[in-house]
Amino acid sequence: MKQPLTGNSTGFTLLELLIVVAIIGILAALMTTSYQTYRTRAVLTHEALPFLRDIGIRATEHFAVYNDLNYFCPSVTTTNPNELITNIGCYPISGNNYPIRVIAILNEAELPADLPANPRLTIFPIKTDGTLIWYCGYVESYRIPGKYLPESCRNNYISLNDDLIVDGVNLSSQGIYPRNANR
Repeated sequence: MKQPLTGNSTGFTLLELLIVVAIIGILAALMTTSYQTYRTRAVLTHEALPFLRDIGIRATEHFAVYNDLNYFCPSVTTTNPNELITNIGCYPISGNNYPIRVIAILNEAELPADLPANPRLTIFPIKTDGTLIWYCGYVESYRIPGKYLPESCRNNYISLNDDLIVDGVNLSSQGIYPRNANR
């Protein structure tokens, strides 16, 4: 025969168990969102940027030999170089011997749903004392939210009117980086 429960019995009430399950559910939801953010940033940092930086290194070597980058671009354009990048484009800015933009169109299937269609990551050089310094950033019309971008890319972008913004400074309006005359 079963013993009746007394006031000294131990265990958890249903309400206590439900509270614990709710807390675990909330923590799991928060961790999943954070995990997606960190995963996306890691993918961009360790898969897309190294690919673009390799192109920047080749462009710098080309510039060191020829003092020109306009003829470098045809050697860059490619389709589907890896699972993350669907297309790479290299775009010279007419009338100038160095400004180019290398833009990677990213595969939406490999990234979170809150990114715009065809998100784009870009690298661009700034000529300083005869050498090229490369910056990474995004294209404003295909903006990748800052939480997904590597730290070095968050404040650099090509604006809707084709200005180049580096760390909040408009280099095009200062004459440091020309606007694209082909636009």
